[in-house]
Parts: sequence; C-alpha cells; structure tokens
Amino acid sequence: MKYVWPYYLPSTSTAACSFLEPAVTSILTKLRESDVLESCAETMVKASSLKHVPLYPFADGEGIPFTLGPLTATSYLSLKYPTWAIEATSSIGVSQLSPREFLADLNSTIVQDPTTFRTRSATWHSQLAVTLIKLTTDQELMSIIQDMYLIPLHDGTWTSASRQSIFFSKSETSLEIPSGIEVLIVDSTAESDTNRRKLFRTLGVKAWEAPEICRLVLKVHESSSFDPKTLTVVQLISHAAFLYKASWQPPKTADLWFATMQDERCLGRKLYIPGSIEPNSPAARIFAQLQKQFAVIHNGYLTAFPLDADWPIWLVSNLSLSKVPRLITPHVDPKPQPTQTLETHVGAIPDGDLDSSGRLSPRARAPGRSGPPPPPPSPPKNWPSGLPPYHMLIPGAPPPPRPLVSPPLLDWQKPGEWPPTTGGASGLAPSIVNLGPQGQPGSRSRSTRREPAKGVLGLLAGTSTKARSSRKGL
Repeated sequence: MKYVWPYYLPSTSTAACSFLEPAVTSILTKLRESDVLESCAETMVKASSLKHVPLYPFADGEGIPFTLGPLTATSYLSLKYPTWAIEATSSIGVSQLSPREFLADLNSTIVQDPTTFRTRSATWHSQLAVTLIKLTTDQELMSIIQDMYLIPLHDGTWTSASRQSIFFSKSETSLEIPSGIEVLIVDSTAESDTNRRKLFRTLGVKAWEAPEICRLVLKVHESSSFDPKTLTVVQLISHAAFLYKASWQPPKTADLWFATMQDERCLGRKLYIPGSIEPNSPAARIFAQLQKQFAVIHNGYLTAFPLDADWPIWLVSNLSLSKVPRLITPHVDPKPQPTQTLETHVGAIPDGDLDSSGRLSPRARAPGRSGPPPPPPSPPKNWPSGLPPYHMLIPGAPPPPRPLVSPPLLDWQKPGEWPPTTGGASGLAPSIVNLGPQGQPGSRSRSTRREPAKGVLGLLAGTSTKARSSRKGL
C-alpha cells in the first residue's frame, strides 16, 4: 500500500456530489503540506519538491533515469511507485520533468561528477545518445546540448561541440588520424557506436579529408616549436605511415622527423635506411659500419609494412632518406684566375661586338667579316661622363696586365702584323693610349710599347697570316 495509495486519491472533478468537495479539498491540502511521498533517496518529502521522470525517453534500458545520481536523488520521485499510480500524484504537487530540466540536470551531473558520467558503460552512452538526438530537433535545446561536454576525444579528454572544429578519427577510407597531432579527434571507440556517431555528427563533428590531415602533419613537424622528443616511436611511425597510406605527394621541401635505431630523433634528409641487402654481404657490412656513426631509421618503420616493397622506396623518394652514403662536397674558395685584358683603340671594335664579360661576341668572330670599321662605340649608361669605354692609362698609374692569349684578328684588320699598328683605321691596338690634355687620347706611350710576339704566339700569328693571305689569293 505504501506505493499504490496515490492511485486512490480523491479528486474534486470526480466527486460524487458537491457536498463532498470541501472534504476532498481539505484532504488534498493536507497531503500537499505533509511529507507523504518517497524520493529516490528513500526519504519522505513533500510532493511539491518531487519530479516525476518519464521513463521514456529520459531513462535507460533498465528504467533508471539518465540523470539520477546523488545530486538529483532527493528531488526525483521514487521509482518504486507504479506507473498507473503516479498520475494521481500530480493532484498533490508532483510535476513531470521537462526536456529543458532534464538537460539542466544532465549538465549538472557532467560538471559536478564527471568521473561517474564518463565511466558509464558504452551501452548506457548509446542509449543516452538516442534520447539527445530526439531533443536536437528543438533549436533551443540544440544549443544547450552543444555546450555540454558529451564528446570524448582520443587523448582521453572530453569536450563540447560549441565553436570548435572536431573530426572523426576515421574517414570513409578507414584511415585513422595519427596521434600526436594537435587536432580535436573523437575517440575511435565512442564513434564506432552508430548512435553516438550520429549524435556527434548532429552536433557538428565532421569527417576529415586525407590531404587536409597530411598538410597538418607536415605543418606540425616543420613548426619551430615542435619537439619530436615529446612523441613516442610509435607516434612518429604513425605520422609517416599515414602520409604513405593516404597516397599523398608531399612537396619537395617536406622534412619529417623520424625515430632512429638509437632512439633519437632525426630529420629525414639526414637519415639512412637499409636497402634489400643480404646478411653478411659487403653492402651489409658497409651499412653496419655506417650506422655506428650516422643516424639510421628505427626498425619499427621497416616492420610497419613488412610485405610492401614500395614503402622504403616511397620514404627515399618523398622524404629524402638515403640508402647509400651521401657525398659531401667541401666548400673550397676558388683561386683567383688570370684575366684576359683586351685593350682597344678608339673606334677599334664596334658597339655590340663585345659581350657583357668584355670578350668578343660570336658575331665579331664570324668568318668573312670585312669592310671598314664601324663608328666608335657608345659608352654604357652608367659610364662616367667624359671617359670612353675602353682601357686608358692614367699618367702615373701602373699599366694593365699583359693579355695571356693574343686576341684574334678580325677580317678587316691588317694581317701579318702583331701587335697591329695604331694608325688610321687599323684594328686592334694593344698599345696603351695616354690621356692627353682635356682628357683626349694622346700619343702612344713608349714605355709600354710591345715587341712583336715571339715563340708560340708568334708562330700562331704567322700561321694566321698565311691562312688569311691564302684566302685573299683565292
């Protein structure tokens, strides 16, 4: 009788006659003012302080409210009252728990007792997800649910969906986002449940695209604040393996951190990886000595895809690992080389017959070049005003170096004479021209007059003269 008596409560609407109404009203008033009902905490309280929790949809499969706990037990009507007797309790002050009140109690439970909430069974969380999905159809309730810490992440923490980008750990390609990447990833076990995954998607969690995560992995490794020692060997292996399984082509400048045989961390461009070599072979012995002094990739990488022959090749081709010793070219400052000086006379070489380095251009060397010399060259734009664009000997200054190789004669220059004369419109004149008064070319300096070439140069000049005479005779 303790839990069924409310069923027999009188009602003014069902009174047999108006004569009994005052008595019914007096009974109900007395019951409202007395502690006549039992709470879920097994305490007797007033009916007005209790809430009846509808088992559907606010209770789990065992009929226990999702929000029942130490914080709410004193305010919930005992579950021992039969359903058919509960309806009558509303006449003495018991009210039904509303969806908004349910969410408020659920949020209080999560905030004040998070351990109890998070350690509930997977089945319990799946059933709760079904209830919450139904409530998300109301926009006001939806915003409340988004602010609740309902989403477990792969690092063991929980978060809300409000104003955050959260990704599922698996995409449609069944790839899992590697650990050690600073991105909000849903716990793989939680998302494997159909109901919970549907709830997370409703709250804004989205599937990720492989290229997006690949770029994020590379960005993390290239960050100046990234410390590879904070990641385990398994985590670092998962990063490289993810890039490979995603069939992603990293940029040529990609540089990933790896774990080594010595459990150290090394960039791929400084790392070695053993190839397919036979044990005790010369190559194996060389590599055994190599790994004593240089960083060699951890064996965990090689066992990640033991039957995939393309895996080591991909590491070498895309992440700059090497199977053979790298060649290191020491930096050596080049010795200064003798320069070939070409001294010219006014009007000797036309404008355009010298290239940017001061040597004769191919056009000037072309055979069959004949005729009178072109007009004098124009000085460069940045040449000092009043100075011609050829070597001049300033009085008192040392003469420029003697050319190592005699400059070739052009067809319109006098053959058989080396050095050529300086008179008239003759061609090259190795004599140095003095600056006379007003900065104009003066007489040739006797102190710098050169004798005709002898030895090999003379022989070359003579041969050139005979060849030119033969062409003219023809």
